[in-house]
Amino acid sequence: MFFKKIKPAEAAKKKSIYVAEQIMEAINRGDYKVNERLPSERKIAEEMGVSRVPVREALSALQVVGIVDSIPGAGSYVRKLGESPLIRSQAISVLEESESPFEAHGARRIFEAGIMGLVINKANPGDLAKIEEVFQRMSKAVEAKNFDEYFKSNRDFHLAIAQATHNSLIERTIAYLLNVMDQPLWKEAAQKHLSDYEHIKEYLHKHRRIFTAIKNKDRGFAEKEMKKHFDETVEEIRRYL
Repeated sequence: MFFKKIKPAEAAKKKSIYVAEQIMEAINRGDYKVNERLPSERKIAEEMGVSRVPVREALSALQVVGIVDSIPGAGSYVRKLGESPLIRSQAISVLEESESPFEAHGARRIFEAGIMGLVINKANPGDLAKIEEVFQRMSKAVEAKNFDEYFKSNRDFHLAIAQATHNSLIERTIAYLLNVMDQPLWKEAAQKHLSDYEHIKEYLHKHRRIFTAIKNKDRGFAEKEMKKHFDETVEEIRRYL
């Protein structure tokens, strides 16, 4: 067994940082060679006594800095050693500066589904035109297979819906949560997932259904579609994070 269980004295440290440090130490000791497959997330989690979420976050951070490669369905492989203090520091910084994307996603689900009634009551023709304009940008990004533009227009779509409440506190709260989603860990996982053209087309259809429900003033359907969108997204992204 190459990994140690987390100790109570270390509980104050983010578990994902503890996991990343242990994986880097194991690689640098030579327990795992370059191009060798690391143990499964489940195995690492069991040995360290943590859930699979911090293991996924740690592996994603190590991928961001180039120490490992994670291949969906095949596992994680060592790309290079993490002996450089700079690389090790970068990996830890990614985790220290990242709030849990799953917590942020859960908060967004509550807020964005919960404001549908207010959006439908308060949105004026200008608000609807803005949401539709952003949706058209998303459509063009999908057609061009432009991930960066899709990611940006997707953010703008959700922000435009928040702005349609005409409540500055709601707008600032959702803007903050959207900023959390811009962190490296989430973008890395989202980019892997949305690089599949069929996935990105399906996401476009989900946003079209949300906009149509708002335009038709169908609060129940709008809430249902927004919740469904977040539930399906987080389950899909879990495969990559």
